[in-house]
Amino acid sequence: MNLKNMEENGAAQELREREKHSQALLRLSRNLERSQTYAEILNAARDEVRAVTGYQSLWVYLITKDGKHMKSLVAGGPVSDMVMSEEGTATLTITGDRMLEEIANATDIVVIDDARTDERTDKEMVNRVGCVTLVNVPILLSDRHLGAVGTGTFGSEPVRPPTQMEREFLLAVASHMAVTLD
Repeated sequence: MNLKNMEENGAAQELREREKHSQALLRLSRNLERSQTYAEILNAARDEVRAVTGYQSLWVYLITKDGKHMKSLVAGGPVSDMVMSEEGTATLTITGDRMLEEIANATDIVVIDDARTDERTDKEMVNRVGCVTLVNVPILLSDRHLGAVGTGTFGSEPVRPPTQMEREFLLAVASHMAVTLD
């Protein structure tokens, strides 16, 4: 195969991926319009994230008004019971946690390729939850940073940071969710 054919195949593959992402976002928009609860919002988003990226879990943390904590709003997937507490809402302290401080101030996706070795992560939490790759997408609405949508790989799943196209898709998902959550 010559270089020109390889480039054409690559362009065709990218076009198919973008079409797949567009269809997923269209389905997400329709499902978010019908959502009545936080769980319905999360399930709609998780279904599309799973279909497009393969990540199995999805959660949403909102930043408290004072900016000192992140409270889990809702979680779904294999690690949801670890994100949510028995009372229903896990609260994380931002101050003093390098990863959470970065997420709380981010205007772009924060990716932790391997949480087990990254210096920003709390190793006790990483071991307890079984984190491998963590992907946190800011939920931004106008000039407000509402929180983050999180996903990634866990347990025996491999290290797998999102591709550039998956990053773009996840940003669009968070944008759709921001309007619905607000």
